[in-house]
Amino acid sequence: MGRDLTATAFVVDAGGMIVMPGFVDTHHHQYETVLRGILADGVLGSPGDGKKTYRGVIQGVFTPVYQPEDAYVSELVASLNQLNAGVTTTVDTSQVSHTPAHSDACIAGLKESGRRAVYTYSPGLDPASQYPKDLLRLRRNISRPLTNC
Repeated sequence: MGRDLTATAFVVDAGGMIVMPGFVDTHHHQYETVLRGILADGVLGSPGDGKKTYRGVIQGVFTPVYQPEDAYVSELVASLNQLNAGVTTTVDTSQVSHTPAHSDACIAGLKESGRRAVYTYSPGLDPASQYPKDLLRLRRNISRPLTNC
């Protein structure tokens, strides 16, 4: 950005507009996006607390039955929604990595959105998750960082 620059570039007339960098979301559970509003009056709680807690409902009821397709849609919708709001970068703390297909679906949704993202793997509350084997598989199969820079 500047005046009288010499470069081969696409010129955008930003007259009368505000130009600023994108915002960064440093902690987001994007797989939960399709669940927003389900527990508006809930509290954090612990896994055995029942219906009115985040851990009891979101992590205790919905997360265990998530399919890879659910995770993919949530990741993509969350990313597109945040891009629309000016949030260009995220750190996605995933707690839905039940199987390698779930992890791959989360990453695919992030990549398809075209935004910068850091995918952080968390085994969540599921004792049957593929952690740490899936984390090692991801590291072996990824030849570059999972960001769209």
